[in-house]
Amino acid sequence: MVTLLNLMQEDPEILSNITLPEGVDRETLVNQILFEGCTLFPIYQDPKLFKSMAEHYFRMREQIHAELFKTLAYDYDPLENYDRVEDRTRSDSGNENVTRNLAREETAGTGTVSNGKTETKVSAFNEDGYQPQNLTESESSTNTDSNSEGSEDETTARRHDGSGTEHARIHGNIGVTTSQQMLEAQRNVVKFSLYEFIASHFLKTFMIGIY
Repeated sequence: MVTLLNLMQEDPEILSNITLPEGVDRETLVNQILFEGCTLFPIYQDPKLFKSMAEHYFRMREQIHAELFKTLAYDYDPLENYDRVEDRTRSDSGNENVTRNLAREETAGTGTVSNGKTETKVSAFNEDGYQPQNLTESESSTNTDSNSEGSEDETTARRHDGSGTEHARIHGNIGVTTSQQMLEAQRNVVKFSLYEFIASHFLKTFMIGIY
C-alpha cells in the first residue's frame, strides 16, 4: 500500500484543484494535511480516483468551511455576554394652541380750582366819585375722575413637525456566566485553527485508520 506522501510524490498536483473559500490559503492547508498524515494510507490508492474524490469532498464542504472562516473575524468583547443594539425612528407632529389672558386697567383724572372777587361801585347824584356798594367773593372747583378696567384673550395657533433617529447600545455581563468562565471559553476559541480542523476531518475521511 502506498502512503499519502507516495501519492503526492507521484502526482504533486493531486490537491491543486480543491475548492476553498476566499481567504483560506491552499498551500498552507495542503502542507498541514501532509504534516499530519503523510505516513497514513489513503482509502483510494489510485491517484486519479483520489484526486477526483478529494475535489468532490472540498466542493461539498465549501459552505461549511466558509462559515467557519467567518467566525475567525467576529468582533466582540470576550468578557461580555450581552450586547443589544437598537435603532429607533421618532416622528413627532401636531397642533398646539397657546392662550394668554391680558388684564387692562386705566385711570385718568383732572382738577380745576378758581377764585374770584366781584365789587360793585355806585355814585350818588351829588357826588363826584364812586363809592363801593357791595363786594362778592366766589370760589369754584371742578374734579373729573375716570376709571376703566378690561381684559383681552390672545390665542396663538402653532404647528410642529419633526422626526429623528435614536441609536442605543446596551452591553456587558449580565451575571449568568462569570468573567473567569468567559475567559476560559475565549482561550478555547483562540486555540482553534481552521487549517488543523479541515486537515483533521479530511484525513479521517480519506485515510485508513492505521497508525
